[in-house]
Amino acid sequence: KNLVNKKVYELAGRQLNLKKEKDYQEFKRHEKVAQKEILKNTMVGSNNLGEDINPRDLLIFWVMESPLRTLKWGYFQVRWVYKFNIMGHEYGEEEKAILTRKALTIVFRADVWQGYDDETKQETMDKELWLPGRTEAFRKEMREDYFASKRR
Repeated sequence: KNLVNKKVYELAGRQLNLKKEKDYQEFKRHEKVAQKEILKNTMVGSNNLGEDINPRDLLIFWVMESPLRTLKWGYFQVRWVYKFNIMGHEYGEEEKAILTRKALTIVFRADVWQGYDDETKQETMDKELWLPGRTEAFRKEMREDYFASKRR
């Protein structure tokens, strides 16, 4: 931030009074230019952050990351089967959240689930939607509520 302010001062050639609308607009304009210049000149490793990403680099990263992702998935699956199917442990809060997301087909969208407030999450988990038949009843209830609100 301090580097950006120094660059803005260089671009403006004078000290700007941010309480004046005209100077504030000029500051914002110079700030955008300064941020772009700083990003353009910033290097991470051998890559310049201002340059576009090469698709080949993404492919290389994906290929190198895939085994790790596969190991994590395998560990999760083996742990789940051992802990709940073999040992018969009760589901904890995290496991209930996973099962609820899976039942509602929000499996790959953790950000959607995280967007719900804690009360809504808890109410949804308390319905135990992972048990057979409960998911369909819940979806039917949601459809009825949706269409009832449309009719009003």
